Amino acid sequence: MDALTSKQLDKNIDEFVNAYRNASDEEVSKIVAGMTAIIEGNEASYENMKKQRWFERIWYGLTGRNKATVREMQAKREQLTKYTVKILVKMNSMMNEHGDCIYDLYRAIAVVRRDLDVVVDEVTELAHKLNEKIISIDNYYFLLNEIRNNKFDVNTPLISLIDIMSLIDNRTAKDTKKLIQLKETMEQMGFDFSRKIDIKSYSDEIFALPEDSVGRILLFCQSFAHRSRFLAYTCSLMENYFYLWDTEKRIVRENGEAIQSALSSANLNADAKCVVGEMFSDLKRAIHEPFELIEVEPIHIEEETLTPAKYYSTQTSKSLNVVVAGVTGSGKSTLINAIFGWNIAATGRGRAVTQKNDRYSNDSDSIVIYDTVGLQLKSANNDDVISDVGAIIRSNPPSVIWYCINSLSSRYEDDVLIKLHSLGVPMIIVLTNAIEEDDRLENEIIKSNSAKGLNDIPVISVLAKDYTRKEFIVSAFGLEELIDQTIKIAF
Repeated sequence: MDALTSKQLDKNIDEFVNAYRNASDEEVSKIVAGMTAIIEGNEASYENMKKQRWFERIWYGLTGRNKATVREMQAKREQLTKYTVKILVKMNSMMNEHGDCIYDLYRAIAVVRRDLDVVVDEVTELAHKLNEKIISIDNYYFLLNEIRNNKFDVNTPLISLIDIMSLIDNRTAKDTKKLIQLKETMEQMGFDFSRKIDIKSYSDEIFALPEDSVGRILLFCQSFAHRSRFLAYTCSLMENYFYLWDTEKRIVRENGEAIQSALSSANLNADAKCVVGEMFSDLKRAIHEPFELIEVEPIHIEEETLTPAKYYSTQTSKSLNVVVAGVTGSGKSTLINAIFGWNIAATGRGRAVTQKNDRYSNDSDSIVIYDTVGLQLKSANNDDVISDVGAIIRSNPPSVIWYCINSLSSRYEDDVLIKLHSLGVPMIIVLTNAIEEDDRLENEIIKSNSAKGLNDIPVISVLAKDYTRKEFIVSAFGLEELIDQTIKIAF
């Protein structure tokens, strides 16, 4: 087949990006990590990635053929690398739909800038754009709360440490005191930094990783694999395992093929061990490097953003506990993230994210929020959730309930609303995802509550974060009004 023209290649790149625009964040992160492995260009990575459907799209876009051999990939390495980098650059246009992947793309670009001198202008331009986005991210207190809420397994300390470090934002990466406090918080929750982890145990930790964290952790380890054989081993094992079909995963895990291949690739012995504390010390010294590899001028921030939680503290000195309840998919987690100004969080699309009751706060603010397990429509388990809400209220006065209803689905139950109201504390109905200017649901709820004698429950419409779809943008609103109304009914 004749070589494709530049115009044809650009068209193919656009088609690739559009094909994955509606993919899950989990899939996007894995694709970005896989593309970074392709760019780094070792034979093992080529072998693992050439079977992926997304790579077949890349190869077809570059050559007009679906299948590639490792030899063909090596022969076209320069063209393949440039083409893949151009796709990474183009993927910035789809990050409005995948905001949680912004760090993944940033780390991928950092690896490219470290290792390659191809398409430098395009990469540098994207670096500036990404820098503007990540400079405002500050998820330090989110991480502390996740550690305190036992979201990271102390029984798998090494991969949990790497998982935590992969979530660190650019501000925290440069703040030694915060990194030390992060370690102290982990120790308080039972992490043993003196523990030595052997290859077999560590490999089992990696195999047990949830799919939604694979891309992010792989990209993080790729940033430092040239400095640490254990992290190089992590990259190789993840590539040898998570990019396979499930039937193949079982085979390479049971016969030891994935581990042996990764050991060989990383030049590591099977009896090697890693001390958790030593890995923390190494990462603490180096974690700022990917942010500096981009070579962009820092953006000066005149003043700290006034988050709704900080806004609360400017309006009253009184402490308050807020218990957030709602059916699964009602936007509870997204609302809590917005209150504290966190950009990274466990938020789902209609699936149950909160599996237990979690406590969240910024240490400097006087508002504490409890995220409860999602209620289910027509479920007998709802009484257990309501009982938990009552226990939180009794143990943490004064308290207010925010009952979330997703405006886009309108899913809620009257009997749950009545039972929550009977707990005897002030309550607000929060209509989340209020994208459209439509008062019908709000008026319907107010009318229904009035008929039941629930006239004392305010209804507030909220859009917790900007809603973007292509060129259509609706700015976030309603959070300060929610805080003002909460203070009004609480005291």
